[in-house]
Amino acid sequence: MQRMQIGPTKPSHLGLAIATGENEYLYSGWYHVIGRHASGGTIRFDGFPHTLTENFAVGLNPSLVYVPTEIPEDQAVQIEFSCSLPWLLDESKEEGYIYEGD
Repeated sequence: MQRMQIGPTKPSHLGLAIATGENEYLYSGWYHVIGRHASGGTIRFDGFPHTLTENFAVGLNPSLVYVPTEIPEDQAVQIEFSCSLPWLLDESKEEGYIYEGD
């Protein structure tokens, strides 16, 4: 992220926690960068996600959502991530913003 000059504390969007199991929650978010293929071709999207660890995945998505106004959409690249984490806060999960699904 540092090499791409992305501020890791400034994502374009953070998703709500979704229950995925007993005391396990899925969180997601994305960053937007201005990008182009170095050789002048088009950026290839291999799909999402690319699993990096058991609990963390990252990928590029051609569908753009919540692009900051300072980034031209025709030059935007959306980098998405998701991670699965246990609930560790002292407050109960019922007090938080948890989506339990339909």
